[in-house]
Amino acid sequence: MLGELLAWYAGSWRPALLGLAAWCLYEFLLIPTVCRVMTEQGYPCREPVRGRPFACRPDHQALKNEGILRLLGVRPRLRRPVRGARPLSAPVQDTSPPAPPVRDASGRGEGVVVHSRAVRARLAQADQALLILAGAGTVVTIAGMIYGIRG
Repeated sequence: MLGELLAWYAGSWRPALLGLAAWCLYEFLLIPTVCRVMTEQGYPCREPVRGRPFACRPDHQALKNEGILRLLGVRPRLRRPVRGARPLSAPVQDTSPPAPPVRDASGRGEGVVVHSRAVRARLAQADQALLILAGAGTVVTIAGMIYGIRG
């Protein structure tokens, strides 16, 4: 807003471009927000982060990166195990009897909701919109800088 007022007062578009670049920088890197990656229990992560493209932990960051790639229209490749890879040790056999299932008041089993990786990597709608707008603003800023240097 200040950049637009300054641009109108100065009669130049360059201060408005500077204001747009500052807003894009704020949205990408500086805004205090929450992670919002869908956890295996079915609710979004509420850990604080700085910047919309960032997550709280490396495994959440991998999911957020997949969501950003999907937003750009790129299908991320699925990670496959390396051929010939063996586990470091043999799995331990559990010989104890299985625990009885826990039932809630309605008689249904109390289970854990597990979402697929594609669902967990989906970005929140607000994050999608603001990342698209900030990306478009960055493109406009770079184009304006190139135009300003040439002309």
